[in-house]
Amino acid sequence: MMNLIKIGTVVIILAGVAVAADFRNNSWGDTPDQVRAVEGMEELKYTAYGEPYLDYAVDLASQTNVRVLFYFTAKECLAGGRYIPSEYGYEPFQEWENILTDKYGEPEIADIFHSDNDFIKENYYYGGWRDVEYGVAYGHFELCRYWTVNDTYIYIELVRWDDNALAGLKYFSTVYADEFNAQSKAAAREGF
Repeated sequence: MMNLIKIGTVVIILAGVAVAADFRNNSWGDTPDQVRAVEGMEELKYTAYGEPYLDYAVDLASQTNVRVLFYFTAKECLAGGRYIPSEYGYEPFQEWENILTDKYGEPEIADIFHSDNDFIKENYYYGGWRDVEYGVAYGHFELCRYWTVNDTYIYIELVRWDDNALAGLKYFSTVYADEFNAQSKAAAREGF
């Protein structure tokens, strides 16, 4: 009888423990219906390849009208999410980098892609944010910062988009990332 009381106490204690959210207020593996209920959304959308996703606008830090997307695997498990600001420029990247660094420490990877790093550092990177923005907009380089926190990859980027610099902030499950990437590659190949 004493063992049953101990087991019951453990179950009650565990039932009261809150599970930390992985992206916004959702957990990796949640279904689209679960995410829609948490986010208060009605419409589930589908890509041209039949993959479910959710898409709407939120405020994030000082950025307003930020597009948030939820990505699901073919089995309809939440695999990732992404924020895309409504405005082009370096400011969202800088702000998000500062917030994430304050929260999680220095990024595991802080890199410059697509060009000779010495040339970039001499001509753009140390010239201030406006030079970085122009360097990205003209396609000379891209910036990224990368953290791994528990079972989540967090990745911010500054890339060229429509001849401008556009920031993006991505969260992906370490568990579902490979499945989601494989399904996305397979879907893209179907178009050929």
